[in-house]
Amino acid sequence: MFSKFDFGAGGGLVPYTIYEGDEKTPLPGPFFIVNFGPLKDCFVPDASLNIGKPLIHHQTGRPSWSLRYLKDDQIAVSPTALSGSDLWMCPGVEVRIFMSSRAVETMGAALSAATFADFELRRCRVVG
Repeated sequence: MFSKFDFGAGGGLVPYTIYEGDEKTPLPGPFFIVNFGPLKDCFVPDASLNIGKPLIHHQTGRPSWSLRYLKDDQIAVSPTALSGSDLWMCPGVEVRIFMSSRAVETMGAALSAATFADFELRRCRVVG
């Protein structure tokens, strides 16, 4: 399902072996991990709602936002989000994966129905 998406330069699916509890016997696969390509700098904090104050990274001094517990349309992104890769991460946004509408239409229902503990899809607003 993921193989048809644009991961950007350097991104893609990487084969990955998962082992039984004995740490020697491989589980039948195939299994893959996602290697994200370049970051898209598209998050617009000034136009986002209910995001709270950012944490400031102690080494770089850059702000970092945690976008948990938000609802649809509270996260704002720039038009940059509409081009390029289908799956990406944004600098300054903590551990959040962004997906194009094409990716969500194709796999969103399957991911939401899967047993991921904290997996939630939220629609973003494009501003600017």
